[in-house]
Amino acid sequence: MNPFSIKSLACQLPQISYSNNDEKFKQVKDISPGWHSFWGVKQRPHIDPSLGENEVVLAERAALEALELAEIKATDLDLILSNYTCPAINDNKNIGNHREILPRMGDRIRDRIGATKAICWDTELECLSFLMNLQLAQGLIAQGVFKKILVCSSERLSSTADFTTKWSTIFSDGAAAAVVTEEDSGFKFLGSHWGTNSTYYDLGLCKWREPFYPDKEHTEPQFDMYVTMAESGDQTMKLFVPQAVPAAIHTAISKAGLTLEDINYFVFHQPSSTLVSAWAQGVELKEGSYLRTVEEVGCLGSVATPYTLYTALKQGAVKENDIVSFAGACTGWSFMSSLWQLGNIRISA
Repeated sequence: MNPFSIKSLACQLPQISYSNNDEKFKQVKDISPGWHSFWGVKQRPHIDPSLGENEVVLAERAALEALELAEIKATDLDLILSNYTCPAINDNKNIGNHREILPRMGDRIRDRIGATKAICWDTELECLSFLMNLQLAQGLIAQGVFKKILVCSSERLSSTADFTTKWSTIFSDGAAAAVVTEEDSGFKFLGSHWGTNSTYYDLGLCKWREPFYPDKEHTEPQFDMYVTMAESGDQTMKLFVPQAVPAAIHTAISKAGLTLEDINYFVFHQPSSTLVSAWAQGVELKEGSYLRTVEEVGCLGSVATPYTLYTALKQGAVKENDIVSFAGACTGWSFMSSLWQLGNIRISA
């Protein structure tokens, strides 16, 4: 098996972030008293096209920064593994103000950064896509299929938000990229566990519809694709999400022949502060062994986990040679945990 290295990690967020009291959410009608305390989101960055931002631009910036940190040329990449959870892409540079349904993100990234010989694979497992692609990259390098891989996730979840419902207050936008290469520099993949449960599949979907509570006196309701969650979705999640992720963590640790005490740090997906705390409690973690980033950046979808790792690296919470557990959940529903011994990951200062 060939060795691998996660050479670099870069994250890009939009310039403007919105608070809970921002005018953007003035039409939201159905926020209960405990809503913001359950999700914990205080700020969320959203893409602003007037500033030259879109999901492809953020992906391009993250990819170029990751390549620069890794000291690797785009023309040397063999493969780009990318994902974009939203069902339509808003790439102003290529297609004006129109959108494309079920787009390919990888091709755009390749063309923007000049990765002329790279194959592009687009994958999708919603919030777990970056972790799935990182594990896929490691496996392909270990088997000698490729030598230099770019993993890139980009999200524009605000484009699917119905700003008349409380669910619009959760999601945010951003991009993350990592360069994975064939190199022996102390990295080890120690194992993982992945599971699915479709019982609650329809708890969160993207549906063609009009806004639920349009202000018809002032605006024409726009028929579009909106994230649509069950009315009691936050309560239903409490029935299974808090238990499923700790179970995946314990299973991954057991399969790897390790114990909980062997794990130096835990990096969770960030759907809500309550759920992150519940996952930590489910494996009896102490404060300081994991981070909550959802409060300041909202739920970034597949970008949430790499952004939380980036933050932990920047704060010095994750160090070289640490064994790190990544864990999370995504709608559909899937749950996972993977274990890595990390070497030196280059990030921006």
